[in-house]
Amino acid sequence: MEAMANWYLGQLAIGSLVFVRLISLLIAIPLMTQYLRIRMKFFLAAMLTLVILPSIASFDLAERELFWNHPIFYAVAMAKELLVGSIIGLSINLILVGLQVGGELISNTTGLQMGSMASGQDSAPVPSVAALVGFLVAALMFAMGGHRLIVSAILDSYQAMPVEIGRAHV
Repeated sequence: MEAMANWYLGQLAIGSLVFVRLISLLIAIPLMTQYLRIRMKFFLAAMLTLVILPSIASFDLAERELFWNHPIFYAVAMAKELLVGSIIGLSINLILVGLQVGGELISNTTGLQMGSMASGQDSAPVPSVAALVGFLVAALMFAMGGHRLIVSAILDSYQAMPVEIGRAHV
């Protein structure tokens, strides 16, 4: 019975680390998820965690026991996952911002920037061509299977930087 409880606690620990990486990734991509409320981001991260967790949850029981006996390892692992998710999200965001800047340059060059001034938005006005480029990129991404590539990249990030809970010998 104790082994089963340790297994569940280990799965919970791994799941929480996966969730932290995914939620930090989603929060670091404001352009892609700007229309999602924070509750939806948490729900999306939870659902992705349930999808990803079975493929990466392979820890030794000794590491789980070491983890639960020393919570400092958990805090370090959380900080690492937060950092990794933020770096991945910011690198994706860099590509999206580059496309938006390109759309804004096209809009300014062709003289279409006045359309954003009269749109009546509450937030900062975005030129119409930049918004069109953003919508086209999102549509093309989903049409060409880009959402599957993002999930594949997340899974590959667990191959390159696996979830670890300290290797100290205590």
